[in-house]
Amino acid sequence: MRIKKMNKYPLIILFMFSFFSNNALADKIYLKSGQIREGMFKARRASIPGDNWCTGEDEFEFVWSSSNSECLSKSDIIKVEKELKELKGIALLAKDSLWGEELNGYRTQLIPASSEYTVGYPMFFHLVMKNVGTDSKWYDSQGVGHNDLLIKDAKGKEVSYKGMTFQTAGSGCPIDPEETVTLFENRNIASVYSIIEPGKYTIQFRKGYYGMSEDSIFPESNIFEFEVKSGIPSEEDILISTLSDILPDNGWLLFPFQKTPPVVNLANYVSILVERQAKLKDDVVAMVLWQTNERSDMLAQQKVGDAEVIEYLGHSLLGKYYYVYIPLKAEEYWPSVRKDIAKALSLQK
Repeated sequence: MRIKKMNKYPLIILFMFSFFSNNALADKIYLKSGQIREGMFKARRASIPGDNWCTGEDEFEFVWSSSNSECLSKSDIIKVEKELKELKGIALLAKDSLWGEELNGYRTQLIPASSEYTVGYPMFFHLVMKNVGTDSKWYDSQGVGHNDLLIKDAKGKEVSYKGMTFQTAGSGCPIDPEETVTLFENRNIASVYSIIEPGKYTIQFRKGYYGMSEDSIFPESNIFEFEVKSGIPSEEDILISTLSDILPDNGWLLFPFQKTPPVVNLANYVSILVERQAKLKDDVVAMVLWQTNERSDMLAQQKVGDAEVIEYLGHSLLGKYYYVYIPLKAEEYWPSVRKDIAKALSLQK
């Protein structure tokens, strides 16, 4: 890397990282890795004059250069060093990422897009897919993004999904033999999965049908292990985790932030759908918990459906108010539901 200072005296700084071996040059840094593919890090750009990050098919290449007419300040030099250090960490993580098993002529791969992860901060990943077959395909990936990742903590417990359901519309795209495509890039998994505890986690793309074409059955990816540092989780994530811990084991699932409509209009609220799934339709029941920022007039007299009612459950020490809609049938499968929720959230009337 060649940097020209204001006093016109050239200063040459060589970034020597041990993992780059003899591939470190003055203006280029290479990482040999057959696991990294072209375009995977195209979103990584340094906001300094003359930057030029690029990747190669068989090697991951970090390039930064400055023309003779440009002058960089000390802060610019420090910024370059910081960028390269972060990219070094990403490259080391990506080097350890392997492809998942082949299915339907595809392989998928999850690649980290950050060198470290912290509770309460965005956690970015890339997902790519390669056609390892001999024929061209017409894939459709519009379904990717809805609870398509399996994330587990160090104890093997699955991390709760907090994203909302959505409908998709679109068309397929061609993918030729040996071609690699990006299914998602720089996706913040912390925005749709509740990761609130520090520690080691594993993440994997789920096998599934993600589009409208017969070529849209995608295989599961590699299992990637990453560590999350301690931080401050959001209030919503704490609520999800607390409720997840008290769910009975007989088929109950949590669907956070479905924005089910309350009886009255509330300016600020979140709602969580709690549903018991079963093979028989008559055995499927659902109830709703609302968390509001102020006491509302959602009173017990207000009817919902077939004479069921919304109840005020209590308020927390943090100034949140909670209301529930619990069908009579739900109480058959979870008799202590009101008591369990109130105790878990430390509610007072």
